[in-house]
Amino acid sequence: IKYVVQTGDSFWSIAKKYKTTARKIAYWNHMSPRDTLKVGKTLVIWQKNTYRDPRNQNHMIRKVNYRVRRGDSLSSIAHKFKVSMQDLKMWNHLDAKRPLKKDQALKIFVDVTKTHR
Repeated sequence: IKYVVQTGDSFWSIAKKYKTTARKIAYWNHMSPRDTLKVGKTLVIWQKNTYRDPRNQNHMIRKVNYRVRRGDSLSSIAHKFKVSMQDLKMWNHLDAKRPLKKDQALKIFVDVTKTHR
């Protein structure tokens, strides 16, 4: 989930809203829980397997575990699952300069509502 920081938000208040911890949100975003959140900053909030966005009950995200196959690239995988290369890199802590390896495990968060409409 991508969350845009609003006025008055803190790691604690966001964590409470998404039923997680401030420490996890900070970790997922390469921050410290003591860091100041700037209004407008986009944070990543991971959820287990399936998550329904409280703002849109028809919106559903599913975690997919994917094994890299011969010939795969970040671009081809992103296209296949209709996600951005930036998200793939962020979810899997990838460096764009390092090639993917065959059988490498990737986590991909897919909006399954896009595939069923």
